[in-house]
Amino acid sequence: MDDTYDSSTDSRLEQLESQIDALMGHVKALEYGLRIVIATHPEPDVVLNALDRISSDALSSPSPTGETATPMYQAALQQGLGIVREQITESLRSRHH
Repeated sequence: MDDTYDSSTDSRLEQLESQIDALMGHVKALEYGLRIVIATHPEPDVVLNALDRISSDALSSPSPTGETATPMYQAALQQGLGIVREQITESLRSRHH
């Protein structure tokens, strides 16, 4: 058994869990805000074109910490951009019907 595990490890894990919870709350708030922007933007095709232009740059950039992005970060970013693209495309479709 690893003798380096102690109450300070528990405390650090609790701090990290709290930070992750806070980040997830911020992400969810941004998600709702973005949905509102997409739903109400007068020209969703302009938003879609802008997303297409920045997506490759976003996917090739480092993580927010400035370090090389991990595969998990890259996959989540790619998935998130795909979801945003789907929402914009849906907004375009619903306006053309």
